[in-house]
Amino acid sequence: MLFLFGLAQYDHLHPNAVAEAPAPWPPRPPARTWTAVRRMAWLFGCLLMLTPVVAQAQPWAELLSPPRTTDWSSPGVAGGIPKRTTLCATLNPGASVSQINSAIAACPSGQVVFLSAGTYTLSSGITFDGKSNVTLRGAGADQTFLKFSDGSTSCAGLPSTICILYPVSIRR
Repeated sequence: MLFLFGLAQYDHLHPNAVAEAPAPWPPRPPARTWTAVRRMAWLFGCLLMLTPVVAQAQPWAELLSPPRTTDWSSPGVAGGIPKRTTLCATLNPGASVSQINSAIAACPSGQVVFLSAGTYTLSSGITFDGKSNVTLRGAGADQTFLKFSDGSTSCAGLPSTICILYPVSIRR
């Protein structure tokens, strides 16, 4: 007698072949079924994590020539993030956007505009407007909060709350 997919095949030579076929496996209780499924998922997850992943070092090598690629072996700020300690202005909560922008504009290169702890409710975005090497620093991520009340602020036509623009020269 043949069994395919758990079903007995009808045998023409024996009239009671279907009736005499052995019963299939008894059904498992649902809790036992989910236990088996969880074990299989855990085993599959472990095997997946232990399987080494083979990746090419430079998948773009055939697409870009080497002079056009970026070297990402040392990302970040060259020389590390500068540790500026000289304060040129200290502002307290309640300062307006124009006061913050004026302090940034008046601050010499390499110095800090410090925002004391508190919430600053600002009606438009903060603009550095070509000013470089000036740090805008708060008392800490859990102490100084910038709350922008107007959602229509923009930077060079794009939505933004803090705008850093550099003068652009076009070479011909």
